[in-house]
Amino acid sequence: MVSNIRLEEALERELLAPFHYFGISDHTLSELNMAFNSERELVIQLNTNRRVDLILKNMKKYQYSGDTLHGLGFCVNKEHAKFMSEQFNREGIKSVCLTGEDKGEKRVEMIKRLRDVNDDLQFIFTVDIFNEGIDIPELNLILFLRPTESAIVFTQQLGRGLRKSANKEYVTVLDFVANHRKSYLIPVALMGDREQGYIDKNKIRYMVHSNFKELNANLHIDLSPIVKEEILRTLDTTKFNTADNIRAMFQDFDKVVKQSTGRSRTVQILDFVKFENAPKIRQLLSGTTYKNIHAIKQKTELADTIDTVIFENKELTKLFNSISSLIPIRKFYDYTALVLLLKDGKVNLESVQKYVEYVFSITMPEQEMASIGFAITRLTNNKALNQSSQDDEGTIHLDPKLATLLAGDAFKSLLNGYLDYGIRSYEQEFGKEIFLHDEKLHLYKKYRKEDVAVFEGFGGDLSTWNREGVQFYNNCFYLFVNMEKENIAEHLEYNDFFIDHNKFHWQSQNNTNHTSSRGEKFINHQELGIRVKLFVRKKAKEDGVTEPFIYLGEVDYVSSHGNSPMNVTWRFHKTIPQQLYGELTY
Repeated sequence: MVSNIRLEEALERELLAPFHYFGISDHTLSELNMAFNSERELVIQLNTNRRVDLILKNMKKYQYSGDTLHGLGFCVNKEHAKFMSEQFNREGIKSVCLTGEDKGEKRVEMIKRLRDVNDDLQFIFTVDIFNEGIDIPELNLILFLRPTESAIVFTQQLGRGLRKSANKEYVTVLDFVANHRKSYLIPVALMGDREQGYIDKNKIRYMVHSNFKELNANLHIDLSPIVKEEILRTLDTTKFNTADNIRAMFQDFDKVVKQSTGRSRTVQILDFVKFENAPKIRQLLSGTTYKNIHAIKQKTELADTIDTVIFENKELTKLFNSISSLIPIRKFYDYTALVLLLKDGKVNLESVQKYVEYVFSITMPEQEMASIGFAITRLTNNKALNQSSQDDEGTIHLDPKLATLLAGDAFKSLLNGYLDYGIRSYEQEFGKEIFLHDEKLHLYKKYRKEDVAVFEGFGGDLSTWNREGVQFYNNCFYLFVNMEKENIAEHLEYNDFFIDHNKFHWQSQNNTNHTSSRGEKFINHQELGIRVKLFVRKKAKEDGVTEPFIYLGEVDYVSSHGNSPMNVTWRFHKTIPQQLYGELTY
């Protein structure tokens, strides 16, 4: 992609050529839902004249932009690429096969020929050598001829043809989607979700259902009904947080890192923000098996020495579990203070302030000091820190035994990596301006209840925010709503729904009526100077994992009826975007 800009943003800014993506049901293949016994078995199914006929038929149907064909096909292995090249040549489409076994000179020559509008070469079939680092602006047709195993690789391969060229208006992408266990990765890759939390199954369901129509004006995405059915089936039957799936996701990511860096190193924390569509750390740690990435590396036999040291030491494991529990980073000061303490052996309000001001090149407003102070206070209650203590001047000193365990350049480098991850992931999602503004909550971002408390400057016990669906703090009501009610006692099951893009029907707690103190505050909140902020999630849990809430912004009272509970109609300050509205009402 362009620098560190993600695919969706680059398309929005018209830095890349638009693409027309067609997900085509590959009826020529037998059931591929199981893991392949061998690559050879897969290639036998792929290398058939019947499948070539399907490919050629759809190339003719969907065409390409420009006067001459410049195509690239991604295959399973050398045998598959060679077969496709031979078949296309037989059909009069001049093609070559390029793999990692070919010398660099040959690759350069073939790419030069493919780019030349006067050359008769029309197609290159390859395996993995075009994943990253090579752009062919003239490309106007991309064929995905292998099952999608990685959202990262998919995005990298797609990117080979997205450079702008005067000879094309768009790139045609034909993806021959097999009945495959990982077909759900296609919408994950196309969506390019920026949030650092979980793969959002509900969002994927809606986007697939709607053919991604609200995603981007520069995209045309068309999934056949069979492909949609298959993607939704694999999405519904796949639990991302099982130990087997977590290890598989991590191993796939490790392969991508090795291929992209040209080195034998394993995944590091910063890779999760460097690679678009990298697995989400919170997704990897959402099950009951793994609480930090070092444990995953150990169990997948990808551990460096330092990973093994952490894995085999209970005290270190608790420390890195504690860091990881703060990802995705919403409590930035808590995360930064903890990692600075482990790296430097001590931390206080001033050291956090200086660090943030230095890395973001800002001068922090005075009101931020209170939030840093609350984070320092919360740090004193962190049980993983053992005998760490706070002196009279407010500096926390790391337990000497823990400091000894963390001594040395290897741990300093590792913790610097965690600090860099915090900076980059937080800025990527919120921007450094968040430190300068009074209003911290971002519309349509995802938050847990305690995250909201931190963003709003609450300095007390965060667990108190998890007890109820309504909170009142600093002259503001915070309403937390589950759209779908599951496993909730009938007397607690509230009737909440969107009336339209501008209004929401909300049902209060059973002890609220028009004459109660809280009921009167709802009705007269504007006159009383009370703000109301609404947070919604589709359901409380997905695959057994608690879902965060989406912040829909401030609302104003419109009308109400009934007592104990009250039925209130709220009006949004800002109209809910169609995509989000669709996700929450689908």
